[in-house]
Amino acid sequence: MLPHGKKKKKIWKIIEKEFNSASEKAFRHSKHLKEKYSNLKKKAKRKFTDEKLEIRKTGGGTFTPILVTDVDIAIKNILGD
Repeated sequence: MLPHGKKKKKIWKIIEKEFNSASEKAFRHSKHLKEKYSNLKKKAKRKFTDEKLEIRKTGGGTFTPILVTDVDIAIKNILGD
């Protein structure tokens, strides 16, 4: 059995291979794919946090909906938040 860190690296290498085999033009290293996923997670979490804050605002007024994409929803489902 691999240590946790090595297991993650191996999984990201598999993701890299699958991504690059599906893409004819763009080649991405696992490091860049991991960074992109991390950034997507941060943005999705921020949107859902902003939405909660907007809903709970005091003082009345109108609710300004936050634009949530299908990717944001998919990430939220993956994270289980």
